[in-house]
Amino acid sequence: MGITGREGRYDDHAFALAPGLAVLVALGFQCFLVNAQEQQGISGIGAQRCAILNARATAGTNPNDTAAVLIWIEGFISGLNMNAENDFYYDFTGTTTEQQNAQILAYCRNHPSEAVMNAALHLAQNFLAKKPTRPR
Repeated sequence: MGITGREGRYDDHAFALAPGLAVLVALGFQCFLVNAQEQQGISGIGAQRCAILNARATAGTNPNDTAAVLIWIEGFISGLNMNAENDFYYDFTGTTTEQQNAQILAYCRNHPSEAVMNAALHLAQNFLAKKPTRPR
C-alpha cells in the first residue's frame, strides 16, 4: 500500500525516502548512547557490546575477526553518508584505516558495555571530517 499523491496515484517516492528519514531520525538522537539490548533497526556486530570487539582484538585471536567488525563499521558510516537529506558526508580519506581502527579499539576498551554502533558514531562525529555534499 502506498501513499497517494494529489492525483490519487500511489507515490513511490515517499517509500524511497523512508530509509533516509530513518537515518536522519537516528542522527537526531545520536547524542544518546544506545544500549545494545534496546537497539532497533541495527543488526550484525553493531548491535553487540564493545566487549565483543575487545575480546576479538586480543592477542592470539584470528585477525579476520577484528577486520570483520571494522568493515561493518565502515559500511555503517558509508550508510550514513548515503542519506540524501544530509548536507554533508563523513570523509574517510582524512585519516588512515589504521588511525580509524585505533580510535574504534580505544573507544571500545574505554566503553566495553556500549554497542559497537556507538563506537562507529563516535568515530564519525569526532575523527572524520564533515565535507559538504554537492548542491542538488
